[in-house]
Amino acid sequence: MFSETQAFSCSQAAARPASYCPAIQQLLDEHEPLRQNMRELIDDAGQLFRNDIPVHDPEILRMLLALFMKEQAFRLKLELHSEKEEKGLFTMLKQKMGSDFRPVNVMELEHEEAKKLLSTFEQFVSSPLENAKKAAIHLMDACQILLLHFTKEETVLFPFAENSLTPEQKQQLFCMHR
Repeated sequence: MFSETQAFSCSQAAARPASYCPAIQQLLDEHEPLRQNMRELIDDAGQLFRNDIPVHDPEILRMLLALFMKEQAFRLKLELHSEKEEKGLFTMLKQKMGSDFRPVNVMELEHEEAKKLLSTFEQFVSSPLENAKKAAIHLMDACQILLLHFTKEETVLFPFAENSLTPEQKQQLFCMHR
């Protein structure tokens, strides 16, 4: 739990700035392409989930394989993005605000939860005939968590970071992203 001082600072600093430093802007710019990927994954997983094709039909395997390939490409982009946040922004904010800074702790938990759901999706794909619909559900859940997570970052964490970090810290963050 974070202190009242942190809560006060967080609410004051969360006002959306007119512009962001290059490091935070880069993180923000990475969200929209990832969001588009997630919307496509949700649509494709939803089609698989709602499909009445018998589980042993080769069409299920084709759909699941296509979904798995899209998920793998998405996961790679997501991992690169998450690493910038976790090793850069989140670490820097915890150093500044303390390791118990709740907004960052929540963001880290959401990253872990989404990664677990993506891993479960991938495990279910390894035995597709019995688990195609379960796999689809886990993938949709992961994407929903991440869509909400992005909104929290954009409305709370990024404005807070922009308004709280010093110019030197922002430069250091930018150098980490390279």
